[in-house]
Amino acid sequence: MWYIEKARNSMQEGKKAMYTTVSQSMVQFARSNDYYKQFRGYRSFLIHQTQKHIRQQQQSTKQRYDQHRQNIQYQIGQLVLAKPAVRNAKMQAIFEGPYRVINVLGPVTYQIQLEHSDYVRQVHVNVMKPIFEPQN
Repeated sequence: MWYIEKARNSMQEGKKAMYTTVSQSMVQFARSNDYYKQFRGYRSFLIHQTQKHIRQQQQSTKQRYDQHRQNIQYQIGQLVLAKPAVRNAKMQAIFEGPYRVINVLGPVTYQIQLEHSDYVRQVHVNVMKPIFEPQN
C-alpha cells in the first residue's frame, strides 16, 4: 500500500511520517460458526434499529402532514362541487357541479350525483368542496 511505503520512506529519510499504519488485531473465534452467530446478531440489531428509525420517520411525517389537514365529513344529501375527472382546457372551470352526496363509501370516499341528472361518480374528499346553502 502506497501510504505505508510513503511513511517508511519518510522515516528512513529522517522526516516525520505523514501517514501511519493502523494495526488491526486478528479476531480469533473458538468455533467456526461463532463468526456466523456474531454476524447474525449484529445483522438483527441493524434491522431492528432501521425499522425503529423508519417508524419514527413515518410518525413524524404523518404529524407534519396532519397539521395542515382538516377532517371534512359530508352528510348524505349535502350539495358539493367536485373537480372534473379530466381537465382538458386551460380556461375550463376548476370545479363543476352542483353534486349531491348520495352515499358514503368510506371515511374519505363518497358517491355523488350531478343535480338534475343520473350521472353518478365516486370521489375522494380532496376533490370535493362544500356548497353552503342559504338558510331561510
